[in-house]
Amino acid sequence: MNMYIYLLQRPEEEVDWDEYAGMVIIAGSENKARFAAAKRAARTHYGELVDKIWFDADAVSCKNIGTALPDTRECVVLTDYHAG
Repeated sequence: MNMYIYLLQRPEEEVDWDEYAGMVIIAGSENKARFAAAKRAARTHYGELVDKIWFDADAVSCKNIGTALPDTRECVVLTDYHAG
């Protein structure tokens, strides 16, 4: 299975302190990249993901920016976190 490099970004004006503004993720599809972002941002309530913004295409852009090298595993490569 081919793995791709995705850039996920939230609009800067929508990001508050202690939130993720964006991520670079290696995944097999856009849906898997969005799931990995939501998992990394992981705020849960009784085991259910609360931070579902990463699945919203209107709130978070997701661009395929390249193809990963063969045998690369799904992972979060880089995050942009606004620590406050």
